[in-house]
Amino acid sequence: IMTNVVQRLLAQRPRFRRELLTLKDGGTVGLDWAGEDQVDEKRNGVQQNNVNGNGEAKTTPKPVVILMHGLCGCSLSPYMLGIVNGIVSRGWIAVVMVARGCGSVKLTTGVSFTAARTGDFNETVAAVRETY
Repeated sequence: IMTNVVQRLLAQRPRFRRELLTLKDGGTVGLDWAGEDQVDEKRNGVQQNNVNGNGEAKTTPKPVVILMHGLCGCSLSPYMLGIVNGIVSRGWIAVVMVARGCGSVKLTTGVSFTAARTGDFNETVAAVRETY
């Protein structure tokens, strides 16, 4: 119990931007993005790094780390805040997939979250890869 209290007091809350992703079966997951404000051009996934030999801007892909909370968790769980803060402090982008029915994401089908079903996470990875 004491560990949770200390974690909650010490963990800074990153700025999250929530995006709702509709899955193929009509289900919905939340994508809580943090660290995007450090991207030079919104949602292009690159940061400017100096210039190449021709004087043109050279870009480097910015790492995007996809996370998933534990059972009954969400992006605001103390352990997730610590992980997200560590990722963002490195200049990377973190996205927490918030499962169906968790963390204020409404259940839009009769199918609820279970850690045994990996399809939701697979669809999330595909959507993030498409964006970045």
